[in-house]
Amino acid sequence: MRNACLPLAVSGLFLTVNPLFLSRADANRLPGYAMVNLHAQQRLARDWRLRLRLENLFDKDYLLAYGYNTQARAAFVQLPYQLPGGARP
Repeated sequence: MRNACLPLAVSGLFLTVNPLFLSRADANRLPGYAMVNLHAQQRLARDWRLRLRLENLFDKDYLLAYGYNTQARAAFVQLPYQLPGGARP
C-alpha cells in the first residue's frame, strides 16, 4: 500500500425553525428551535470508510408535533466497505 494521505471530511448543519402556528389563534403554536448536527468521514483504506455522526449536539428539546417525542442527542458510527469493482463515492 502506498503511503498516501487519506482524506478526512468534516461538515456540520445548523438548523433553525421558526415557531409554527397550528391555527389562527396565537395560543396554538409549536415553539421554534435551533439544532446543530456534525458529520465526519475518514477514508481508512481503499475500500473502507469510517463515518461518525452526532445529532442534536446540545441536546435541545424541541417539538415537531404535540404528543410525539423527538430525538435527544445521538451518536452514530458506521464502518462501510465498498466491494471491489463497485462505484466509488
